[in-house]
Amino acid sequence: MEKQNNFNNKKIRSNNQMNIATETISKQTFSKLPFKPEVSKQFSAYAPPNFWGVWYTIESHIGPVDLSISYKAVGDTLVLGKVRYFSENGKKEQEFIDSVQISCGNAVDNVEVCFKGVPTGSAVEGWVG
Repeated sequence: MEKQNNFNNKKIRSNNQMNIATETISKQTFSKLPFKPEVSKQFSAYAPPNFWGVWYTIESHIGPVDLSISYKAVGDTLVLGKVRYFSENGKKEQEFIDSVQISCGNAVDNVEVCFKGVPTGSAVEGWVG
């Protein structure tokens, strides 16, 4: 479906018909992750300097589920992660660096993460799947 662009009178295609070259780049970027990006969800967060930030809900589940959580700092600083979820033994918090695998218990619950930048803060890009 072609539309007329009012600003420079060029014909453009709608987004669902465009062949975007960024898909090749994103597949190369995601190839280093411990799970497939096609079945993962991306999230963004902030790691404040030297203290734990706010909790971000990254996934909700009903019943038992295994999840992989991975993240990277946008800047050049060390970022620590913490995940909070319901395990077979009740509510659990676990600290991790870069990635973690968790097994959620048979419950209806949210999986939450928070981050801490050391020594400076940083934006965080993460994936859960």
